[in-house]
Amino acid sequence: MEAEAKRKEKQKQEAELSANLAAKERQKAIADSTQKARLKNQQDSIARIIENDLKKSKEVDENRKRELIKDKHRQDSLLLAETSLKQKAEDDRLQKSAYEKLRLDSIANVQRLQKEKAEQERQSRALAEIEAKKRMLAKANKVEEKVAPLPKTAPIPKIRDSDYREGVTDETINESNRIIYRTVVKKEGSTFNYQKIVYGWGGIFYFKNENSITEISFEQDIKNAKREEK
Repeated sequence: MEAEAKRKEKQKQEAELSANLAAKERQKAIADSTQKARLKNQQDSIARIIENDLKKSKEVDENRKRELIKDKHRQDSLLLAETSLKQKAEDDRLQKSAYEKLRLDSIANVQRLQKEKAEQERQSRALAEIEAKKRMLAKANKVEEKVAPLPKTAPIPKIRDSDYREGVTDETINESNRIIYRTVVKKEGSTFNYQKIVYGWGGIFYFKNENSITEISFEQDIKNAKREEK
């Protein structure tokens, strides 16, 4: 009886021990399952947070991208407007330049016409003067002029071309027995020496270079030379 009781007690203890072990296993399994569920929940929460952060970041990037696109559109619009203003300014400048050129050309054309008219009038006057001179010379030729002979003791003064400038030069030379009124005309390599010699005894002689000429020719040649110089 005692051995049986011990056996039963041992079986009971073994059953309790087995039950305790099974309970611990169940508790451990429950704890593991709870831990896994907690970990999964944490992972899911972290994943949702990351997903939300990524979504927000993506939205921010999209918004930033849209803003950048808007900024580019604004910059393009500003650049287009600036280019349009520059083009308009350039067109206005070219138009003003063309107008100014046209105005200056018109003024130049008017001045040219006025100059041509003045030249024609000058030529007409010159031709009229030439005709008048021809008539005067024709009349003068009808009257036989006597040129006083130069005394042999009075040589005709000579000049050096290099002593005179281009154009018309007047000079007066006083000598002991005469006064020489000299006009030197130097033009395009040619030199003409006009001299009026007045002697103390009253004689007056006119020369072109070394040739004796009349007073009329003397005065007319000098007058023409001085007019052309102007």
